[in-house]
Amino acid sequence: MIRRILILTAALLFALPHARADEATKRAKIEEMFTVLHMDATMKQMMDMGLAQGKQAATTMMGDHPMSSADQRSWTTTWRSSTPPSPTSSVGRS
Repeated sequence: MIRRILILTAALLFALPHARADEATKRAKIEEMFTVLHMDATMKQMMDMGLAQGKQAATTMMGDHPMSSADQRSWTTTWRSSTPPSPTSSVGRS
C-alpha cells in the first residue's frame, strides 16, 4: 500500500512540470492561431459592427433628438434610485 502511494506521488511530481510546459505551449499555439487566422482583426470588425448597430438602434428609438447631458444625468439618477442594488455589488464586502 505504501509502495503504491510512493509511486503515485513520484508520478505526480514528475508530471507537474510537464503540465506547466504544456500550458505554455498551448498558449503559444493559440496566439499563433490568432495571428494566422487574423482573429484580432475579425474581433475588431465584429465589435465595430455591434457598436454601429447599437448606435443605429438608439437613433431609431430616440429619433434625431439626442439627450442633453443634463437629461442623461437626470435619467441616470432616476434609474439608479428605482433599481435595487445587484447582488454582486455586495460580494466581498463585510
